[in-house]
Amino acid sequence: MRVPLSWLRDFVDWPMADQDLADRLTMAGLEVAAIESIGADWGECFIGKVVSVGRHPNADRLSLCTVDIGTTQVQVVCGAPNVAAGQTIAFANPGSLLVNAKDGTKHTLQSAVIRGIRSEGMICSEKELGLGEDHDGILVLDDALAAGTPLAAVLGDTILDIETTANRPDALSLLGIAYEVAAISDSDVRFPELQYDPGPDSIKDSVSVEVPDPALCPRYVATMIQNLEVAPSPGWMQDRLRKAGFRPINNIVDITNYVMLELGQPLHAFDSQRLDSGAIIVRSAHAGETIKTLDEITRKLDPHTLVIANGDTPIAIAGIIGGAETEVISTSKSILLESASFHPFNTRASSGRLRLRTEASLRFEKGLRPDLPLMGLHRATRLLSEIAGGIPAREVIDVYPQKRTPPTPSLTKSRLQGTLGFTISLNEAKVALSRLGFSSTQDKTEKLQVTVPPWRSDISLEDDLIEEVARVIGYDRIPTHPLSHPIPSYVPNPMRMLKKTITESLVRSAFQEVVTYPLISASDLAKVSEDPKSSLAIANPLSPEHQFLRTTLVPSILNTLSPNVRR
Repeated sequence: MRVPLSWLRDFVDWPMADQDLADRLTMAGLEVAAIESIGADWGECFIGKVVSVGRHPNADRLSLCTVDIGTTQVQVVCGAPNVAAGQTIAFANPGSLLVNAKDGTKHTLQSAVIRGIRSEGMICSEKELGLGEDHDGILVLDDALAAGTPLAAVLGDTILDIETTANRPDALSLLGIAYEVAAISDSDVRFPELQYDPGPDSIKDSVSVEVPDPALCPRYVATMIQNLEVAPSPGWMQDRLRKAGFRPINNIVDITNYVMLELGQPLHAFDSQRLDSGAIIVRSAHAGETIKTLDEITRKLDPHTLVIANGDTPIAIAGIIGGAETEVISTSKSILLESASFHPFNTRASSGRLRLRTEASLRFEKGLRPDLPLMGLHRATRLLSEIAGGIPAREVIDVYPQKRTPPTPSLTKSRLQGTLGFTISLNEAKVALSRLGFSSTQDKTEKLQVTVPPWRSDISLEDDLIEEVARVIGYDRIPTHPLSHPIPSYVPNPMRMLKKTITESLVRSAFQEVVTYPLISASDLAKVSEDPKSSLAIANPLSPEHQFLRTTLVPSILNTLSPNVRR
């Protein structure tokens, strides 16, 4: 998870340096793998205004541009197809340190003569600035920015690259990380605005949602938003998405990604004008059914894959990716906005079978609480109203047949102190948990009754709460004691020693040890004339190559030998 600190400051403040913050987060259980400083080494990069664009006299694909950089105007040769007069751009003077778009290395920009014309600088793409991977055109910025403003003051930032574990889906959201920062810095979290002004039309007049199997889709929330204007997102939103590793597309799609990064709840927008009807069914795919997904690939589905269907037609693979036939396009005027909760194991299995892992499936397969979708829908609706001018329906459709109450584990003083090994009051534990977003009440029996927040799907037991308390107060508070008994002496294992001796003897005799995976494919079994039907099959294999438990080592050895022989 890439966390731009400028964005994180919308949620929480902290009184420490960036490196100290990274160290404290790592000690609290969120490992910061890297700290990336954007803009610190740009040097002579400024905001510029493109005054004029003309054809290069000696090259058809190059443009000759005049750029205002505040103190003067300079002549620049530009090869980007999207450069136009009046644009606000990122301009690099000679001497700036930029990224080579071809090989990713950094180089110092030099003044150059290009096809007989001297170019005094460069109009940059986002890739050349290290902001993203787009190099198809120049980076176009907000027109409100003044020419001559140092680029680092506008786009400079520090990015924390946080490694997330399987049990912490909250760490894939700015809100979840904000609560971690609040806990270690004794700060307050500012929750994003969710309120919006609904319109007069009812979604229930035109849309119906059916969920035959609530076990696979515990909750499905939807709303209709009309009179939208599809356009590029505001510059500040595009900047934040790029720094988080996302490519801006348009304001509708960008808002769904933005809210997913904010709250951890994936959303999807369907162009309602491209739907055949208002009937939405969350069902298992039919055998042999296909869908053309947003990546323009037609995928064959099976009955184990959950889909979002419009009538009889699949329009999305639930929790993974949307369909190309109902995607938001430049002429879209109204959308059906989906925010749902899907079963994590089903999502993971479908993603594995399809060999397709997305940002949405990454979050769903870690397990999201069913009280999060409504929060995500409200947040996205507010932004769509503000940024895209949409008018939301006056209510939402909320299919939630088996309502689940938030987990309310209890925390006793005796268990807390017995586990941590030192004296700690319940009030200190209550304060520590409140910093992480937990609410609690204390009764007269030395016990806290704790309510878990929606973004923490990993907490359900008393021991989970004790771990949270330990993380917040610091593991260095836990006392260390010498062992009360001596460490048992090592007892040699004769069989293990014999195996080691034989292995070393064979290696010295020029043999090579082959260590392979115990699971093989149907084609591997066929190589040794084994019938897959008579072999032990895995019910939920990670891939077709690891589907059967091997009965012989021969196929595995052949698979290992083959690439070595080819080399």
